[in-house]
Amino acid sequence: MEPLDQQFIDFYRAIGKSYNFDDLTSLIFARLFIDPEEVAMEDLALETGYSLASISNKLKILESGHFIVRRPRPGTRKVYVYAPKDMLKIVMSVLAQYQQGEIARVKSGIPPMLEALKGKKLGKREKAQVEILKKYYDDSLFVDGIVTKFIADLEREEQE
Repeated sequence: MEPLDQQFIDFYRAIGKSYNFDDLTSLIFARLFIDPEEVAMEDLALETGYSLASISNKLKILESGHFIVRRPRPGTRKVYVYAPKDMLKIVMSVLAQYQQGEIARVKSGIPPMLEALKGKKLGKREKAQVEILKKYYDDSLFVDGIVTKFIADLEREEQE
């Protein structure tokens, strides 16, 4: 492994902790990000000393977060993986996933819960829970607005 590869991998292990990545997940992402080419999953297993199953499990985590993409090659059974290098697109993808996941569910799920409680006699605990749900909903809408604006800003930046 080249010195720059190792420096970046060591550097990224600390960043990976902020994403709650374990050491192997951080290692795999850093290895793929610093490499301009695709890397075969088998090669990652050989380099790291981990089984192909372990590598595959960690790649699923990275793939679900849009940090990496799998690229099967026609005519071969090998699976290659690649880390996109455009951080703006990665960030936009993660934010869009957040909006389509939690925020979309909050928008569709919380109002019916609150509506079902309207006109009912609530105890102290239920009233407190209603306030918690209202705040969660309001905060989610606020964050949704910020995320929408931030994605639009990133898209403009990308076009420049």
